[in-house]
Amino acid sequence: MVIDAFEVDGFAVACHGTMSGIAAPDWDACGTTDHPLLQHRHLRILEDCGLAVPAAGFHPHHLLLRDADGAVVGAVPAYLKTSSLGEMGVDLGLPLAHGRAAGPYYPKLQVEVPMIPNPGPRLLVRPGADEHRVRAALLAALRETAMRTGAASVQIAYMTGPDQGAALAADFIPAEGNVFVWHRRGKATFEAFVASMTQNGRVRVRKERQQAAALGLQFERLNGDAITADLAPRMFACYKATYDRYGTTPALNPAYFEATFREMPDAVSLSVAQRGEHWEAVLMSIAGARCVHAQYWGVAAPQQGLLFEMYYREMEHALSHGIEAIDFGSSGHHKILRGIGIEATRHALWFRDEDFAPVAARACARRSNAAAEEREAEIRKLPFPDKLARRGVAA
Repeated sequence: MVIDAFEVDGFAVACHGTMSGIAAPDWDACGTTDHPLLQHRHLRILEDCGLAVPAAGFHPHHLLLRDADGAVVGAVPAYLKTSSLGEMGVDLGLPLAHGRAAGPYYPKLQVEVPMIPNPGPRLLVRPGADEHRVRAALLAALRETAMRTGAASVQIAYMTGPDQGAALAADFIPAEGNVFVWHRRGKATFEAFVASMTQNGRVRVRKERQQAAALGLQFERLNGDAITADLAPRMFACYKATYDRYGTTPALNPAYFEATFREMPDAVSLSVAQRGEHWEAVLMSIAGARCVHAQYWGVAAPQQGLLFEMYYREMEHALSHGIEAIDFGSSGHHKILRGIGIEATRHALWFRDEDFAPVAARACARRSNAAAEEREAEIRKLPFPDKLARRGVAA
């Protein structure tokens, strides 16, 4: 369903009100092969299961860019939003400041994968197209869409370096947050990875693994044909139990897991700890080309060492399958002590009110400085003796 159309910089722009209204081959031609979270099927699932829909504050405004020959050369997953739900504080503090200085903050045009704060490309470019020209046109199309819809801003969340570089060249304001990412550090086995730690780190990991072994659980990894929709209730039960313990609302719903297991089994893996038929813990990962996203997890009830054992098993799997990195999400400072590093995430913001832009720039600079200070403090806690590893970079 095309809800708007216009031209920008010699390209035809179509704004779509649903992902299902876009032909999957057109969308996925724009470099999504290595990024399952950005594939047409995944973004459509988020809408079909009721997460990224108007009733939840997400009004899809996905952009497709076509060249003079009618070929799709670029795409952007965009949503006109009436809240900051699911963003993990990307625009922390800005709604109140904008309301005081420039009027209503919402709606805003948000470029993201809804409810899932994992870094990745956001300005999608078809391989072989002029990357610089297409990115610039996509940014211009986002600004034009904001003007045409009355959005107060365009905000691009959890983007890559090339995307942010293009955004800064287009006068967007940079901002940073943090994400916890494990790197293999050139190691071939988990034993070698642990051996590279400090003594305290080695002792901690081995103790926690012994604690988990003493629980008498069975561990299994499911992928491919073993991933079926009927596993979704057990996945969601563990996932929801973790939120319930902290008195918070789950970001995802049962329908999301059911649809993802049914339609994306090739990209999904489940690491399960069970007692008989009962799942005690589960870690769900979605595999990209170079990085596995392992943010979805749950523990039915706290058990000594169990959560960390799920992390360690994910690391073991990565080491044995040549996977370079695991994205463990944007929260959980306890991960640092288990050898999971911390890295910057990138965002970029543009405000329609030019007078508010300097205010936003100062706020984003403060946020970025705080994120840098957090990284420096956390890096010191990494259980590795070498300086390179302390900075969370693969050796």
